[in-house]
Amino acid sequence: GDNRLKSQSLTRALSALTALQLGVSPDAAIGPALMQLYDAARRTVLDSVLAFDPPSLRTIRNDFIDISRAMAGANS
Repeated sequence: GDNRLKSQSLTRALSALTALQLGVSPDAAIGPALMQLYDAARRTVLDSVLAFDPPSLRTIRNDFIDISRAMAGANS
């Protein structure tokens, strides 16, 4: 219910996604898939600026958590 906090959080999410996108090498084999993921996440966050959608944001968050866990497991 705190619109200021929602706005700050969505802005932070967009900044993080921008940083991730800037770090993708388009020549890398996984580059296009990452860009597609980040673009979809960005659209969802931007859509939530106008109509806040907690379930969609939760799904994105869980997707990133799953990816992080998978990468951590692959590095073990």
